[in-house]
Amino acid sequence: MIKKNFKNIILILLIFIIFIGTMGIKSLAADNYTCNLALTPDKKELQIGESVILTLKVSDIEAGSGIAIYNGVIDVDTDIFDIEVKTDDNNIWGVTLIEDSLTITKSDYETTSEDQIIGKIILTVKEGAELGKQAVTLKNNEFSSDTESFTIKDVSTDIAIVEKNNNNTEGGPSSSGNNTNIGGNNISSNSVVPTNPNSQNGGLVLPKTGLVGDFLIIGIIIGVVAGIVTYIKYKRAV
Repeated sequence: MIKKNFKNIILILLIFIIFIGTMGIKSLAADNYTCNLALTPDKKELQIGESVILTLKVSDIEAGSGIAIYNGVIDVDTDIFDIEVKTDDNNIWGVTLIEDSLTITKSDYETTSEDQIIGKIILTVKEGAELGKQAVTLKNNEFSSDTESFTIKDVSTDIAIVEKNNNNTEGGPSSSGNNTNIGGNNISSNSVVPTNPNSQNGGLVLPKTGLVGDFLIIGIIIGVVAGIVTYIKYKRAV
């Protein structure tokens, strides 16, 4: 009886060690995931009523097979700017903006490791906006790969609001009003981009990650336990 209890204790310890080890390896892999996110404006100075397009580009992706989802928060003074979002030029990524929460999802849900533009943010200066430099920051930047999610540091750029020049004849958005016409698929706040007419993509949020890895870990544990039990039965038979 004592011998049997001793074997059960060893079996439980082996299962615990395997579980802790595999979880540690999984966590280490997620910690090594990274990429660069750039927020680049098409101009650095704006007059009242003018707009700026800030391009979001992801590069140097090191995250397993790549990324498929981005979540972040747009930190900008909404007393100064109206905010809209826009898909990438090739409509590969779908963009959702709910208040200040930005979600960008690859339309085919397939991960990618290629450097590419994933979306654009459009800021228009409101009437009565205070002149001076304004910071635009993307915070809580989280990406999802096929099995894991990971975060990167905040990304920021500055936009200067300058005095309106009525003699300005240079090309670019008209400064005669609050609304600037910008080509492309523009999406105002609280709206969703139908990037793929055949997909049900409305209200998509970052999914729970790590399910594939969890099933793999459970399978390994079950296999090891089955092997140990078989070995014990074999020793008893002998």
